[in-house]
Amino acid sequence: MNLVIDTGNTSTKIAVFNGDELLEHHQRERLVVGELEKLKENYPDINSLIISSVVRQDEQVNKFCRTNFDHFIRLNYETKLPIKVLCETPQTLGNDRIADVVGVWKHFPNQDVLVIDAGSCITYDLITASGEYLGGNISPGLTMRFRALNNFTDQLPLVSRGESSRVLGKNTNEAIMLGVQHGLTQEVKGMITSVKQDYPNLKTVITGGDLPFFEKELKNLIFADPFLTLKGLNEILNYNAR
Repeated sequence: MNLVIDTGNTSTKIAVFNGDELLEHHQRERLVVGELEKLKENYPDINSLIISSVVRQDEQVNKFCRTNFDHFIRLNYETKLPIKVLCETPQTLGNDRIADVVGVWKHFPNQDVLVIDAGSCITYDLITASGEYLGGNISPGLTMRFRALNNFTDQLPLVSRGESSRVLGKNTNEAIMLGVQHGLTQEVKGMITSVKQDYPNLKTVITGGDLPFFEKELKNLIFADPFLTLKGLNEILNYNAR
């Protein structure tokens, strides 16, 4: 059994896998030893662990990981992968982007796939049917766009995501809300259309914290998977254990 941990700037996602089956998952503000001890107690057969982290881990957590798992991987650009990374600077790639493309390669083999991860940033990554990760783009996410309008102007308010049947706003708050949401939706649609010009059989998979918004807006264009990053990390762990 595998334990998969994905630590970002704002939260940590933890998942237990038995083979390819996701048994349970949690989201926490930070990773603590007590959580790991409880999982090991509940699942004594867990012997492999992978951590993807953009922050420094607590030394107690590091010590526990080194001493309580037969197979422990801290994901970085030197980790062996089941795909070919053709980016010019693999050492600067985000671990979440690597995990996402490995996840879609596992579940949609021999297909051209555009992965869209809708979080703080929107990332677009392309993996080909031959298993070559060609790279992608990074764009500000929904929340970042709302905050930017507020931070970089004197009078525009901070607005959050909402719903409206209108295309054009009738007041400032609605204008910001609709401008950001429609603008980003059109960006995503445009990216899918552009990539399809070179890869006509393209499949599009979306994941990330803002998945519910895009799943509703783009339901006929995408395949949604909220656990794609965790599944990709699990596949990387399995690949290195073979």
